[in-house]
Amino acid sequence: MSASKVGPKFKITKKTNLRIKRAISYFQSQCEKINSRKILEISEPNLSVRTILRHLLRMQLKYKRASSIISLTKAHKEKRVAAVSA
Repeated sequence: MSASKVGPKFKITKKTNLRIKRAISYFQSQCEKINSRKILEISEPNLSVRTILRHLLRMQLKYKRASSIISLTKAHKEKRVAAVSA
């Protein structure tokens, strides 16, 4: 047995890896936001979003979830305070 074949087999092949890299560079050149669902449309259909996210981490790329909380400015806060005190 060969020691280099130990461990889980990656679901993303070298061909898919190249597709993902090309998709990322394409989205960056078009100044588009990159998300795993866009990458999923270009890559193989039997992959999940989580698999792509794990692969992005393996490629030394960071990802984060978009914040769903609306950040309010000082002007928003002043309007709220003015509405309550009026």
